[in-house]
Amino acid sequence: MRVRYFIEYALEQDGTDGHHYYHPIGVWARGAGAWELTILYLPEEEMRWFDAQLSVCAFMERGDDHLPDDLLEGWISHVSLYDGDCSRIYTVEAQNSEEIARQVLAMIDAGKGLRDLPYPQDIGQDSPV
Repeated sequence: MRVRYFIEYALEQDGTDGHHYYHPIGVWARGAGAWELTILYLPEEEMRWFDAQLSVCAFMERGDDHLPDDLLEGWISHVSLYDGDCSRIYTVEAQNSEEIARQVLAMIDAGKGLRDLPYPQDIGQDSPV
């Protein structure tokens, strides 16, 4: 099954030199099922996870029967560059969205080089966002 995902980044300021930089804090992965979505953040980003859950729950409260096809693009378009940023959307083959989200978050948590992403292999035609 094809799973689409992106990495979310937070904007922070270095306390020693004052420069701003983005660092990875979480991952959104969307599978093919009507409600298949996995959103994972690093433990210290619990409030961002909570905000994301509220946004997704709004679809259910409205009575929608599935998540929108452009959910990932919609979230990316609403992230303020003064707060963070998101990677491009990658498309990979996986059993489900949780598998990819957990693998990517483990790489983020371990401080692995994200230049090696997408993980495991990008097969998509999505353009950079």
